[in-house]
Amino acid sequence: MALSRRNKATLLGVLAFGAALASYLILRTPDREPAGAARPAADSAAVDQGRSLGRTLSSLLRSPEPKKAAPEVTPPTHSAGPSCEKCTNENCAPGTDDGCDAITDANDRKTCEELYGCFAANNCVVQGDPIPCWCGTHMTTCVTESSGPKQANGPCAKQMLAAAKTSDADTIFHQLLNIDLPLGRAVRLTTCRGSFCSSDCKIP
Repeated sequence: MALSRRNKATLLGVLAFGAALASYLILRTPDREPAGAARPAADSAAVDQGRSLGRTLSSLLRSPEPKKAAPEVTPPTHSAGPSCEKCTNENCAPGTDDGCDAITDANDRKTCEELYGCFAANNCVVQGDPIPCWCGTHMTTCVTESSGPKQANGPCAKQMLAAAKTSDADTIFHQLLNIDLPLGRAVRLTTCRGSFCSSDCKIP
């Protein structure tokens, strides 16, 4: 079994300590040789070994642990599995108008994915219509009221504003299918999957 760098350092530390201790005991043990006599080769070898292991340990501890690559995260629009992907490819336009894949700006693509992910996670889509996810309990006023107690209060209201790049209710309503906005891409994919791939993509 391969040892990690940390485990190798620990093992070398134990070996170095053992070698150093052995050398210390050898050097401290009284002998009968007269003062000034040459030290046995075994003593010098033990000391050299301890020093070598100590240097190796020090080098390993100074070397930073290699960074592990972050695991790839499946975007919400592709997390439903193969059957959803198949149905989407047969009935929608995932590479162009429907979905977030064709968005070149990274921030816009992330915003689109977050909005679709909110639609999919909150069970608020009704027969492919994600407007309840935006309006919540204010279905009759959410498209006209941009503030106050009658404005949209659905579970995805925050994500809708971000994807529409506006907080104006009337503008959001008229831009629901605009493919130039993250909003339109997420709404179109949701509508298509809810209409044709509801069971495969788990979109009501």
